[in-house]
Amino acid sequence: MTATPPPPELLDDPDAIVGASGAGKSYIGRRKVEQLLADGRQVILFDPTGVWYGLQSDAAGTGRGFDVPVFGGPHGNVPVRPDQGAAVADILLAEGKSAVLDLSQFDEGDLRGFALGFLGPLRHRERVNLHLVFDEAEEFAPQTAPDDTGFQLVRQMTWVAKRGRVFGLVPTFITQRPADFAKAVLSQVQTLYFHQLIAPADQAPVKAYLRANADKATLQQVESSLPELGRGERWIYSPRRKLLQRGRTPAIATFDSMATPAPGEARREPPTRTDLDVEKIRTALAPAPAEGERAETQRIIDEAGGALADVLAARDRRIADLETENASIRRELIEVDRMRQLAVETGQRATDALSRTAIFAAEQLDAVAQNGWRSLVESDAARRADKTPATSADVAEEAPWSDTSSAPLSRTAGFSSDASRSQGRRTRAPPHRPPPNPTASIARWAYWPRSRPPG
Repeated sequence: MTATPPPPELLDDPDAIVGASGAGKSYIGRRKVEQLLADGRQVILFDPTGVWYGLQSDAAGTGRGFDVPVFGGPHGNVPVRPDQGAAVADILLAEGKSAVLDLSQFDEGDLRGFALGFLGPLRHRERVNLHLVFDEAEEFAPQTAPDDTGFQLVRQMTWVAKRGRVFGLVPTFITQRPADFAKAVLSQVQTLYFHQLIAPADQAPVKAYLRANADKATLQQVESSLPELGRGERWIYSPRRKLLQRGRTPAIATFDSMATPAPGEARREPPTRTDLDVEKIRTALAPAPAEGERAETQRIIDEAGGALADVLAARDRRIADLETENASIRRELIEVDRMRQLAVETGQRATDALSRTAIFAAEQLDAVAQNGWRSLVESDAARRADKTPATSADVAEEAPWSDTSSAPLSRTAGFSSDASRSQGRRTRAPPHRPPPNPTASIARWAYWPRSRPPG
């Protein structure tokens, strides 16, 4: 199939170039831009991918290409900020220069803000022949706007597509995702370039455009070929000019900065060059303040410096006061800790002394109890030897303690009564339980006061 460039009469028609990634849509867009620049047209190219800087060099990357300065991006001749869209538009419209606006280092919100600022002044300028090329056009005119800025930008893009021609504006939209591109914008183009499209969702907008503008035979011919077009192969359809053409796009004349290096191949970067007065543009984008503004700025700086000095002095005084208070608090804490330690030691000594006293008392009481018990046992043994039963009163008088929990000796502690003896029976009293241990009771009272028995 012979490679043929787009017909020259189509250059001034609003158009759209669609196709899957790698199908060749960017090459036909590059070829059209080269034709426009060769004809001396002014072209402003919105580049979210950072690959259009190759227009400045020839195909080999060693000689000159077109004098197209690059604003922004890693290969930019002039850096730009997201808020400088309107300022860049004023400069380029005043100079009548073509340019690549490299927006690849902006996030999506900044990209939309820059484009909206750039397109705003175009409504208020005198009529000029200005071509606007939007690569990855779905970023500038999405079918669903993500925010208020995006909504306003879609309205501006729709205005450019519908009425821009009245003001000399000719848009070209390049997209690999027709399904995400605003249908209100796509419906306004007069020429459609389409490459291979595989996804049914991306084929749908193209088929809808064809159904609205083409006859049944054209529709059938194109629809069946959409998923089968080879790399670089494209259809051109212009209902306004009654043109339907299938072919290939010729090779581009400038450096192919869009190509991906093969494995192991080093990427070549041509030198960036432009005849534009870059320093003049830098100055225009960041204008120096006037003399009056400079004096006012200096006055504000001086006042701010004096106020800052006062604030710093007050801060230093406050720091000194806090350090003094901190030292006093540390001394008080040391004294409190010393008193606490003294109280702990005094309490420990008192506890030890009380414990020793309780143990001594318990030992003394235990000795008295043991002596009393021994005397009682000896007395009881003497009565038994005389076979004289002991009475309760006798036992109670001889007991050296009063422990209500210990029962006194029973009348039956000795031998049984005379009646029993007369019957020839001899009864022994139940065994006596051991005497209480006063030492254990007193120790419990001294060390576990909560467990002390009542009374």
